[in-house]
Amino acid sequence: MGKTWSVYVLETDKNYLKSEKNKYLNELRNVKSVYVGITSKTIEERFLAHQGKVSGLKPLRKKHGVPIRILENFTKEGFKSRYEANDAERKMWNKLRNDPNYFTTQKLAPKERGRTIYNDNLN
Repeated sequence: MGKTWSVYVLETDKNYLKSEKNKYLNELRNVKSVYVGITSKTIEERFLAHQGKVSGLKPLRKKHGVPIRILENFTKEGFKSRYEANDAERKMWNKLRNDPNYFTTQKLAPKERGRTIYNDNLN
């Protein structure tokens, strides 16, 4: 059986409002900061890697915050190619970006290395 890809969404500790003094406003609004990604590993392994707990895999970049938990209801598995997974990742990112209950830590739609043509018009 060939490699399969998954789309995952992680809740992070990044503040929706920029300054630390506004942290209570984030809690009042109950807006979840999320990071959307794809992986060919298990989602749990990628989560641990993003926390810096798996050697050889890079942790999540500081600007996205520290991963708190996997949001299972947004997880999609079984994509046959990374481009197919990237298409689903971009759709999920757009869905969450436009939902007032979530704040995507990525400002732009996720891009895949080496890919120049996309099936959507997201920037």
